[in-house]
Amino acid sequence: MNHSNSMNTYHKRQSRVLAVVLVMCFLFVSMFAAGLAIVHAGHGCADVVCTVCPAIVSGQKILKSLTSVVVVAVIAMVLTLAAMFAITAKIDAQRTPVPSLFAIKTRLNN
Repeated sequence: MNHSNSMNTYHKRQSRVLAVVLVMCFLFVSMFAAGLAIVHAGHGCADVVCTVCPAIVSGQKILKSLTSVVVVAVIAMVLTLAAMFAITAKIDAQRTPVPSLFAIKTRLNN
């Protein structure tokens, strides 16, 4: 029983670490792409072979794809929370309240 509990704690910790790493990667990539677009905002191509233009285009594509991923994740989270609240409200409505000792006027004497 104790072994199972320690394994469950290990998996929770591992999941949290993975979530933090993914968030950090997401923030790094999005900030790098935004920073690249900001730094080279006034870029003017001087010749035909420009190395900055493809980098700006790829950064814009990354930002657009990350934006769509964030929108989908937020919509999924909102729908999940709404479903959880609906299920919880339904369960609470079906549950009969348990009267307290004070409500049924019980005296507790020693």
